[in-house]
Amino acid sequence: MRNKVVYWMARAFEGQGCSVLRFNFRGVEESEGAWDEGRGEADDARAALEWISQMHPDEALWLAGFSFGCYAGLQAARTDSRVCHMFAVAPAVNYWSFAFMRGETRPVTVISGTDDEIVPFERVRTSVRGKPHIHFYAIEGAGHFFPNHMPQMTEALLKDAFGNH
Repeated sequence: MRNKVVYWMARAFEGQGCSVLRFNFRGVEESEGAWDEGRGEADDARAALEWISQMHPDEALWLAGFSFGCYAGLQAARTDSRVCHMFAVAPAVNYWSFAFMRGETRPVTVISGTDDEIVPFERVRTSVRGKPHIHFYAIEGAGHFFPNHMPQMTEALLKDAFGNH
């Protein structure tokens, strides 16, 4: 939750008046539990969705994730009909199968840097091609952690979040 990309994503949404919850997956920093190959981490994301929904029951529920957080978070959002929009920044499609997203029709915003040194840009672009519910943003020259490209990344998040296409 202290990753700079996650931090800037949260600040972008907070700046627009959204209630935001950042959390650590099990076993990270002082959190309880141990790494569970994405299964338990998806449960962590489900628990976070439940908590934020209880705290703000009348608000629209969105889920945003970065890298591995996309994998765990999208699994949770996929099975939660309260989530009306999903955001995936630098989704780690080369490490994890996102096949669970087949058949999804709710809006998904995907953002990827063209110079991502961890997740090959072409793999991300290919994974979203032909899916009309996915709005894909390529951030020219950005690496995995969007050094010097945070404004472009947060602008893409906000465009889709608030209908300013």
